[in-house]
Amino acid sequence: MYKTIKCLSLLVLILILAMGCGIKRERPDDVKLIKNVVGKFQRAVNQKYRPALDSIYVKGELSQEYRIPKLLQDIYDLGELRNIRFASRRFEIFGDSAAVTCTLLAEDFKIPEEKTIRKPFEINFLKQKKEWKIVGHKLK
Repeated sequence: MYKTIKCLSLLVLILILAMGCGIKRERPDDVKLIKNVVGKFQRAVNQKYRPALDSIYVKGELSQEYRIPKLLQDIYDLGELRNIRFASRRFEIFGDSAAVTCTLLAEDFKIPEEKTIRKPFEINFLKQKKEWKIVGHKLK
């Protein structure tokens, strides 16, 4: 009887371990993570808040020192804009790199009648330590 209980206990333990190994943790959805970064990017661009932009750009090389001032200059060159948003997003993900092609929409503050600016815009991303960061942008 003791051997039977011991064998059954061992069998139950093996079944529990075997079933537990089959449980998969859900991986974070890359599109959702990138959408969050684009949302932070949009808020930082609207507020022209450099520290927020620094936090979502890849650190090192030319990424922050060159690309963030270039981004702000590209935006300023379009006029005095408000309500900047990135619409019609298309996501392309290739392993640890991604690109979001979208349309930059904004209202020109100077012009009395509401004039909406529409420009093609691309944001490039790189995944570092399971976190998506902006590598650069391109205003077309």
